[in-house]
Parts: sequence; structure tokens; C-alpha cells
Amino acid sequence: MSRAFAYTLILAALITSLAFGGTRLVTQPDVAWGPSTTNETPTGGHVGGKIPRYFSTAAFTDNLALYGKSLTGDGTGNISGFDNATFTGRVTTATLTVTGTPTFTDNTINGADLIDNTVTKGKLNYTPGGYALHFGSTSFNPADGATYYFGFITGQPLTTIPAIRRIYIPKSGTIKSANVVGWNNAEVGTTEAWPMYIVIDNTTSVLIQSVSDNNVPRVWDNTAINIDVTAGSYFEIKTICPTWSTNPLEYNIGGNIYIE
Repeated sequence: MSRAFAYTLILAALITSLAFGGTRLVTQPDVAWGPSTTNETPTGGHVGGKIPRYFSTAAFTDNLALYGKSLTGDGTGNISGFDNATFTGRVTTATLTVTGTPTFTDNTINGADLIDNTVTKGKLNYTPGGYALHFGSTSFNPADGATYYFGFITGQPLTTIPAIRRIYIPKSGTIKSANVVGWNNAEVGTTEAWPMYIVIDNTTSVLIQSVSDNNVPRVWDNTAINIDVTAGSYFEIKTICPTWSTNPLEYNIGGNIYIE
């Protein structure tokens, strides 16, 4: 066999291997998404099974991690087929169709709609806006053991009759805190325990605080109330006076509740 003929045979074998599936690099034009059982001839010219569009153990047995920061589609697309997936980062301007009980941890969903599901636990980093409702009364001389109510009409005295000084809830929410301040024009009184309450719809009574001092001003404060209220309900502030050694005189009371 001549040397030229041998070179010809080697060259022919090389060309044949390239044409009929010999080992070579798979480049961008050779990749096509679809069922792995479907053969495809992309623009790169290499005939082979498509890459499954759903990532799973069956699709990638040697490396289950996708390296990179973005999955980008040409317009509207879907990321689907994930069971128990964890998405870390920020989702913006997206529509999410979620089943099961997703958990969102310390991330933000911004401009997104959650469809056909109930998020049973998670943190969306969203702080809704709240509002305050104010109340007060004219000065009065509290009597031993008396129960008084006051509310929205700050120019009116306290009354011993409930459901008159109503403050209506304009928007449903949760009472988060209440603050009552009392100050005297004359005698401040002694330090017997003096409680203040929120009364909702003349049925539910919630303690704000019981104060045992004669500071000027006296302050009744509670930042952990957490009582749900609905629009159209009303509340009043109720106080039950102790039996003082020395009664307060010309006493003024005002304050607010915060609803979120």
C-alpha cells in the first residue's frame, strides 16, 4: 500500500466520523428544547434528541445545578415543572401561578399577582398603611367607683351611659395600639390603680392599661393590642375609677388608637 493511499483512507475515515455522529463539540445552534425522544436537526446540522424543557433528575444526571443569574425568554414564557422549588431573589412585574403552600422568606414580590392559591405562610416585606382615631373630653371631677365613657365629641363631658360617645371605624383593620393621656387643672389625685379600656360595639372590652401613679401627665399606653375591627363598628373609651384617698379635680383626658 502506498503512503498516499494510506493518507487517503485516514482522511476518508475522519470525514465519515464527522458526518455520521462522531465526537465533536455541541454549539448553540445544535440545542433544541423538547422531548428527549424526539430527534431534531437544528441549524447546526447535528441530528440528536432534544433537551427536555423540564429540568429534573432524568434530564441532568451529572450536574443538577444551573449556573448563572437569569433565565431569559423571548417575551412571554413559562418556568414550570418544578416540585418543591426554591426561588431566591426578587420577582418584579410578573404573574405567578402557584399551587401548594409556597414559602416566601425575606424577599419581595413587587407588582405580582398570586393566582389560584392561598399563601399559607410567608413574608412579603409589605407594610400596609394605618390610620389613627382620636378621642377626648372636657375636664371632669371623677367620683369614687364611677364608670365613665368618652369618645369622639371632645367638647362634651364624659358620661356614665354607654354607647353614646361612639367613634365609628371607617375601614376594617386591626387595632394595634392605644394611648390615653390625662392631666389636671387642679388636683392630680393619689396613686390608686386607675384602668382604661377600649369597648367595641358596647360588647368587647379590652384593657389598655391600669396606671398606679399621679404623674403629670398620667399616661395609659398599650402597643400590643392586636384586636380586629370591621368598618361600621364603633368603640368608646371606658374608665372605672378607684376609690381615691384624694380625688383628681378638673381632670382632662384625650388620646388615640392606631388601626392597621
